[in-house]
Amino acid sequence: MKQLYFLRQVSLLCLLVQLAACSQPQLMELHGSTMGTTYSIKLPRPPQNLDAAQTKAEIDALLGSINKEMSTYDPQSNLSRFNQAPPNQWQAVPNGLMSVLIAALDIHQLSDGAFDPTVGPLVNLWGFGPQGEVEFPSPQAVQEASRKIGYTRLELDIKGQRIRKRQTDMYVDLSAIAKGFAVDEVAKLLHNKGVLDYMVEIGGELRVAGRNLADSPWRIAVESPTPGQRKVHGILALEAASVATSGDYRNYFEHEGRRYSHSIDPRTGFPVTHNLVSVTVVDPSAMRADALATALLVLGAEKGLALANQQQLAVWFIIEKDGELTDLRSPAMDGYRVH
Repeated sequence: MKQLYFLRQVSLLCLLVQLAACSQPQLMELHGSTMGTTYSIKLPRPPQNLDAAQTKAEIDALLGSINKEMSTYDPQSNLSRFNQAPPNQWQAVPNGLMSVLIAALDIHQLSDGAFDPTVGPLVNLWGFGPQGEVEFPSPQAVQEASRKIGYTRLELDIKGQRIRKRQTDMYVDLSAIAKGFAVDEVAKLLHNKGVLDYMVEIGGELRVAGRNLADSPWRIAVESPTPGQRKVHGILALEAASVATSGDYRNYFEHEGRRYSHSIDPRTGFPVTHNLVSVTVVDPSAMRADALATALLVLGAEKGLALANQQQLAVWFIIEKDGELTDLRSPAMDGYRVH
């Protein structure tokens, strides 16, 4: 699969609830490709002096620079060079990559290891990597792959802006957090240009500010986690927030009558088997929302809700049991949900 990141299946639909918005001249829309996926930007009331072509060129350049730092498909990226380097050797990294590594470590610790950017060897073993070859692994193979992961074996020298690994075969993959970081960086670029109202979406990770073209809060639809269907499960109303969804209902396989999710628990080496099928997180940062959605999906509804309540996170869990869907929301989410 030729793309810059192995993308998990996202389950977020971006809806602008407004009449004939696309035909109104004051709505500026910018589209492009990045990180093996696409981006979409909507500016309902752009500043009069904002040039669309120039703005798109600046956004493309920004996304290109992020890709050169964090892509695992570019052998010359900063992250790829680190993955190829020998252990116990410090390597200087740019500001953006260091920021993402720090955030990833924070979510790793917050989730008790449920979020781990070094989980790649297990993802590949279970057939959810770029090659996509599904073969049920032996317990011995799982144990061997598990020895290669562990984000705590990565050392960050924040003051010195450098990193090093403590073992030879460590492989860091930031695909579950880097798109969110890119969304935040594009939003920052727009803000610095005086843009007050915007929606920025990259591969399903999304951030909004201000209001939509109808001068109402942005309305974002959360997709129903029903295999083979695309329909809306619920609506979020947002004015200054980011949202990310992680789901298990499109990427899985069955073995001897049991379903195995693409979400691998780094702590056990096995796919999660609980009945939580979708997690949507609202957070000020798209980067944090991106990583938290993955972490909470691995934790499951019970432990995930406990963490959400403890940290006052806005989270919407969707649980499937016997073909029926049940919603479970943290109190902080009710402030965004449209009834």
